[in-house]
Parts: sequence; structure tokens; C-alpha cells
Amino acid sequence: MEDIKFLERIEEEVIRMGGGVKKGSIAKWELEAAQEIRVSIRPPRQLSSTELFTLRKLEPGEYRLMLIAVPRKVDENAANGNIRHLGYSVHDDISSS
Repeated sequence: MEDIKFLERIEEEVIRMGGGVKKGSIAKWELEAAQEIRVSIRPPRQLSSTELFTLRKLEPGEYRLMLIAVPRKVDENAANGNIRHLGYSVHDDISSS
């Protein structure tokens, strides 16, 4: 439960700064099958994507994922409730883990 509170504190701070957060989880079997977690970006009208980073050599297990996007400059208007959710999660967060 303490780790969920930690993630919620990060989410609150990122949103306050005008950024976006997307949460999810990955099951042990998914990581065993895939062997890595990749994050990439793709413009809406383009088929190819650009890989930003990859996590490799993680022990197979259940992981909580959090993708955060923090603006380089904090815009006061964005911090006043203009929340943008970015990213992609494998599936919804594991319920009450």
C-alpha cells in the first residue's frame, strides 16, 4: 500500500506542474514473453515510431508502470487543471495490490 501512495504523490506533483501521467501494470507472464519494456512515440498520421528507451534485464514479476510527462517549462495556465494524460499502459492497474 505504501508504494501506491508513493505513486499517487508523484502523480499529484506532475499534474500540478501541468504534466500528464498514465499508469498501468504488467503481469509476470507478459514480461517473461516479451523480455523487455519499450517506450516509443508515434505521430498520429505516421506508421513508424521512434523508440525513446527500453528496460531490459528485469526479473520476471509483477510491475507497476508509470509514464510521466513533465513540461520543461511550467506553464501557470496548464497547472490550473489542464490535465493531459499521455502514454500507453499494458492494462489497467492491478486492483488493490
